[in-house]
Amino acid sequence: MKHLFYFLAISSVSFFALTLSSCGGSSSTPTVAKPGNWKQIANFSGSGRSGAASFVIDGKVYVGGGFTAAGTRVQDWWQFDPIRNGWVKKTNFPGSARSGAVAFTISNKGYVGLGTGQTTGVYFKDFWEFDPAGNSGAGSWRKVKDFGDPITETGRIGSIAFSVSNRGFVGAGATVDANATNDLWEYKPTTDTWEQRTGVSFKRVNASVMTIGNFAYVVGGTNNAQTIRNVEQYDPTNDTWTQKLSLNQRDESGNKIDQPSA
Repeated sequence: MKHLFYFLAISSVSFFALTLSSCGGSSSTPTVAKPGNWKQIANFSGSGRSGAASFVIDGKVYVGGGFTAAGTRVQDWWQFDPIRNGWVKKTNFPGSARSGAVAFTISNKGYVGLGTGQTTGVYFKDFWEFDPAGNSGAGSWRKVKDFGDPITETGRIGSIAFSVSNRGFVGAGATVDANATNDLWEYKPTTDTWEQRTGVSFKRVNASVMTIGNFAYVVGGTNNAQTIRNVEQYDPTNDTWTQKLSLNQRDESGNKIDQPSA
């Protein structure tokens, strides 16, 4: 069965799909979570995989790439329409097959890049733009500027990517020499350039990121085998980060499990 275990948000409706790679307040009073409802949607039409990338355009989810059970990285891309509850094949990603890529959306176009290839130790720094209206509705791809510093960037995996106020950001992750990073860059489609912003406080790999209103929140991750529970809020208007309450874990009996504060 081709079940995806990625959490994808479309407007105010949440969907469970594949396993994707990746979108608080500061009160000390704990909030009691209310139980929600899960509904199974149509199984993914491609092969089962992990490490896929995804973005949302006009209420539809686009999912592609990743690492299959057969041990291969793939380039196929698919669109999920929640109204029809169905998947439609789109134009294949023209870059190298990869897993662990990141993606974001600006002005009804998707941007995909970074990740690792089929050959061990190959990390990518390229980025591509997807136009869902191109190629007679099948979608078209266009290569854009490589990520980050054109001189020092060697590619990376486990990065974060998010869109806030129609602006796209990418950062953190691990470089090809396995070093964790904490930098942040904004892609400017009008000039096809990357501009460096204030980096997240803690270096981290495989962190989670979400957006609420005009802010992004970076949660957890790892650094040198240490699990991070730190949570930081990014304000793109002022290019500033604010520390929020760290993650707390509890066991099945509700007892708190202490973790390092880093």
